Amino acid sequence: MRSSRSLRTVARIVNSIAPPAPLVRLTGALYLLIIALPVLSLATIDPLIREGATAIATLETLRAHATALRASIVLDTIMYSAVFALAVAQFRIAGPHTPGVAVLGLVARSVEATLGLVTVTLAICVSVLVRSNVPFDDGTIAALVTTLVRWRAATMDVVLVALGLGALAFVPGFLRANVAPRKLVLFGAGCYALIALAAFATMLAPSMRDKLVVVFVPGTLFEFAIGAWLLRAAPSAPR
Repeated sequence: MRSSRSLRTVARIVNSIAPPAPLVRLTGALYLLIIALPVLSLATIDPLIREGATAIATLETLRAHATALRASIVLDTIMYSAVFALAVAQFRIAGPHTPGVAVLGLVARSVEATLGLVTVTLAICVSVLVRSNVPFDDGTIAALVTTLVRWRAATMDVVLVALGLGALAFVPGFLRANVAPRKLVLFGAGCYALIALAAFATMLAPSMRDKLVVVFVPGTLFEFAIGAWLLRAAPSAPR
């Protein structure tokens, strides 16, 4: 009985600990940064890669927009580095309350960031290949570029699964840490579950990718909302 009471007392004390305001603000800033960068990246390079275009056409398009490709690489590098930082910040907030589950979240989001940087490496390879001084004929270069672009798309599906599952693992800790309104955190949980399911679906049926893009809109709105909320550093937000 005493042991049970002691555990409950410890649990109450841990749950009453508010994370430091600077950590909460940093987490909010990272959420907003990670939302802003993909929008810029998508605007620079993704519209240039048309589904169904021939390999040679894709090669010529990328050659004509080499600066946009390099800008996308820089933006993605910053973004996935920020994902690492966000994973650590989320763990520091959620870890004291749900340590076991929070570790899973840290691992999953670290996998997300690592695979994201793999896609950056693939994009760097594409950038090197599209240079006109590469000693291969255009047919060979075009085939390699097309393969790398497809690998990048496939890797992104796994990245999104890791994002959804990792973010879900932090939800219990965020609820107990009381850093944001309960309804907002639960809404985020639903958004991340949808993202993970949509990514699984596109892995099984790549043709559904364009139709499932709408699933990411609520998640984007959630990350903007929680980022703005946390930036206000309100560790004792109403539950």
